[in-house]
Amino acid sequence: KEQVEASPTDKAQFNLSDRPEDSMMWHFKSLHIVDGKPSVLSDFYVAPRFGSSLAMLEETSDQSFFEIVGRRTGQRCHFVNGKVAAINPNEEICKQLGIECKSASLWCRGLCVLDDGTLVGRCTKVFNGLMYEFAVESKSGLHIGSA
Repeated sequence: KEQVEASPTDKAQFNLSDRPEDSMMWHFKSLHIVDGKPSVLSDFYVAPRFGSSLAMLEETSDQSFFEIVGRRTGQRCHFVNGKVAAINPNEEICKQLGIECKSASLWCRGLCVLDDGTLVGRCTKVFNGLMYEFAVESKSGLHIGSA
């Protein structure tokens, strides 16, 4: 967890003012472990009003980012407006996920919002391509593959 300067896009998207307390976003990096293996590497860029309280949490948790935010706000937190792609992750990501850099992984980005539409943050996720299959539904039918 760290604070990073809010970009002009962040300021517009999150309705941040020019006040000093709105100039920094919170960046949380999360590594999800399944059966002792790294499965998903996530980066969350969180609005200051939510990030400050989340920054006080322990370094590890049995709950997902979405569950933690939901518990703290009393509303369900979920992922919307996602984009998905198959990528060859960079060396740093491969090392964190314990995969070879030549293997494809599923990448997605989107927004984290509460049920009432409040924007909590934006996130990107890289899924360990050796652990996940994905399905995409299109007008021509269901397509299943591996990342």
